[in-house]
Amino acid sequence: MKNIVTYTGLIIIVLIFTLAYKVDHLPPKIIKQPTSEYKDKQPATVVVNPIEVKKDLYEKLKSGSSINYLVLGDSIGESDGADNENERWFLGLTKKLHDAYKADVLHEINGTPGGGAFGGWIDYLTLEKNKSGYDMVILCFGQNDQSSVELEMYQANYEALVRKIKTDYPQAEIVTLVESSLSKEPFVDTIKAISSHYGLLNVDTRAAFRASGKPYHTLTNDGTHPNSEGYKYYTQSIFDAIESKVHSSVITVLPPKLLYPKATLFKSGQRITNWENLQGFELTPEGGIIGKAGASAELSFTGNLLGIEKWADVTGGAYEVYVDGKLINTSDNHAPFRVNWENLLSHNLGPGKHKAMIKVPDEITPNAIINIPSMITN
Repeated sequence: MKNIVTYTGLIIIVLIFTLAYKVDHLPPKIIKQPTSEYKDKQPATVVVNPIEVKKDLYEKLKSGSSINYLVLGDSIGESDGADNENERWFLGLTKKLHDAYKADVLHEINGTPGGGAFGGWIDYLTLEKNKSGYDMVILCFGQNDQSSVELEMYQANYEALVRKIKTDYPQAEIVTLVESSLSKEPFVDTIKAISSHYGLLNVDTRAAFRASGKPYHTLTNDGTHPNSEGYKYYTQSIFDAIESKVHSSVITVLPPKLLYPKATLFKSGQRITNWENLQGFELTPEGGIIGKAGASAELSFTGNLLGIEKWADVTGGAYEVYVDGKLINTSDNHAPFRVNWENLLSHNLGPGKHKAMIKVPDEITPNAIINIPSMITN
């Protein structure tokens, strides 16, 4: 009987070691990846080593690993002005990285014509992000901000956005573009100061335009947006900057100290649609409101800043925004093309609960349409 028990025990031990060996030698996890214009023709699955997740952009490039990058920007970020869609600057960058490092390079573009840093900030916070994360994020803001936003708020928005990205993706490189059309030096200085403070990769495309020796007007199609020839300098400048760091770069950790104290205003943010007391406005299927002359709607919120998301097009008209009974902004949603804009209305409301009201004056064009998907607060 004792021999039988001993023999049975030996069998159990052998089985345990066999199972342990098989579990320890399971094949690596296979995950599906999206395709790219410049991805090698191969099966749509790649073997992902868990260690790869901890590599930064430059380590992945050197090893030929898959790269995901995100562009957050305005119309220049979208390559508006290129003579055809195949000559957009980010397509050129994706191809150059693929050709140079034999890596699968995938890009995502989140841009808004006429957009600025405030819109980029809330878009990033509410964006459905790639589940694989990002190895690089390219920021392209300033051209529109320089004529429509207080410098202090631009500084705070930009820094808060950088800090959030570095918190979410500490291994990612952040590329900060100085757009070729950016003319106000305080905005340029802001981008460069933030880049220096956080160890980011700054690319000044104005310098690339000057170094080309070509007249500025020959590199743009309207004095602001580059043409295809101009966008080639964007592609090459960003690629050269990345190349310069491949063999020597270390992604810097997030410093605890803020460069601009008011960046704390934008530490968090949300879109809100808890509309109430609708008079003349109707709710859209997405939760926004749409109305005409004489319409009004209210919304309660807690926070010390307020922004607005609006659809603008040729049918847009004027409206007023009140907070706690006080007029804080008079604006409109008229534009020559259809676009979704986000604008900061006030940043000094004080903490606590507030009530906002959107009011459309009776005297605006009768057929003008006010379309507001959401309000924004912190």
